[in-house]
Amino acid sequence: TCIAQCTDARTWMEAETVCAGWGGHLATLVSTQESACVGMLLGAGGRAWIGYYQDAADTEPTGGWEWTSGIASGFTNWVAPQPNNNVDILLEGQDCAFVEGLGGAWFDHECTGGGTFPYFCER
Repeated sequence: TCIAQCTDARTWMEAETVCAGWGGHLATLVSTQESACVGMLLGAGGRAWIGYYQDAADTEPTGGWEWTSGIASGFTNWVAPQPNNNVDILLEGQDCAFVEGLGGAWFDHECTGGGTFPYFCER
């Protein structure tokens, strides 16, 4: 597995499309070590999309989260009280995840209208 840090800011779906064009997907993080590694690359306060998302039909806020890679994992690194499905900008809720800061903590966020972030691709 190779993970690339992409510094251009995109929506979650745009970032996933770029990764798919390279023959991969947004990064799958399945351990504390992988989250911490990505967090160290970001640095304090840095944010980036990862490939964790929730089907809009699943129970909010915690149901049905999965990886774009299709890999099953019981590991999560949500910072409390995430995921919270807080409706910041769009009424669609927060169904995509980003990683933040040195510890690589995860947050849920709007997939399309809540802003853009850098991202990590995996192949």
